[in-house]
Amino acid sequence: MDRKWQLRALGVKSIAMCISKNWWLLDRFDISTVTNKLYDPEIQVRKAASDSLASIMLLLPREVLVSVTNEFKVRADSCGGNEIVLHGAVLGLIALVKSHVVEIGDWVVEVLSYITKYKDNYGIVSDSVRLCIAEFWNRHKPTWEHEKHKFNKEQQDALAEHINPYNYFA
Repeated sequence: MDRKWQLRALGVKSIAMCISKNWWLLDRFDISTVTNKLYDPEIQVRKAASDSLASIMLLLPREVLVSVTNEFKVRADSCGGNEIVLHGAVLGLIALVKSHVVEIGDWVVEVLSYITKYKDNYGIVSDSVRLCIAEFWNRHKPTWEHEKHKFNKEQQDALAEHINPYNYFA
């Protein structure tokens, strides 16, 4: 059995830890080192890369966040049915949502609206999207009345549909 994926996952986590502890190295850091691991054949490596990317994205300027977001959207739209590429691109977008825990920036609203269309695509992709939306909702439910103005009515409805799609009594 191939256990090299464990080393790759550990390596990605170590990169994130080093960058967060030594943030002044960020300007010399190539983010593609981590983003390339989002497309690894092993799901644990992809998840580790997404978690690592979330901690690194917190330190990046807005311009870089926007360009990375657009890159992930292009990858997701042009994956050609490749589940690994689609899952990696969606995990990259989820990392953006996870990186901004407290504030809801306009790019977070856009990303959440974008990833909801993948909720029913593939097993692994839809599980990641549902988990992201559930985590977002649990984090922002107490302050939702003050934050929902950042979403338009259509986005609020789409998010509400994914937050509680099933009713036991229906």
